[in-house]
Amino acid sequence: MAPKMYALRMEDQQGTSSYSVKAKGVSLTSKNSEAISFNTMKETVKDFISEGISEPLVAKMMTFKRGDNALDGLWTCVTDKRVNPKMDKGHYDIHGVVTPFGQLPTNTLLIDDYPFYDQ
Repeated sequence: MAPKMYALRMEDQQGTSSYSVKAKGVSLTSKNSEAISFNTMKETVKDFISEGISEPLVAKMMTFKRGDNALDGLWTCVTDKRVNPKMDKGHYDIHGVVTPFGQLPTNTLLIDDYPFYDQ
């Protein structure tokens, strides 16, 4: 979905599923776990692959703020954290498989014309 963000479904031998969701920068409280879950991440990525765009997942995030003066107090603010899929590693096909940027097709003939290589 994004760097350092994933959702994993694990199934044991009895067929019972368990889920693991990690989201960098998001505390997965009970409220945020409703917005960012395995199913919501899966649907968001499916929408992104099929349509090229998706609605962001929104979670609440607490941040610390300090005033301009060094002696100003420190307080917490609740802000929205928007989570979108990113395509910074390559191109996604319709099955969700990533082909890295710059990867050549397997049948490409390469010419060994590097002038500074001693053979």
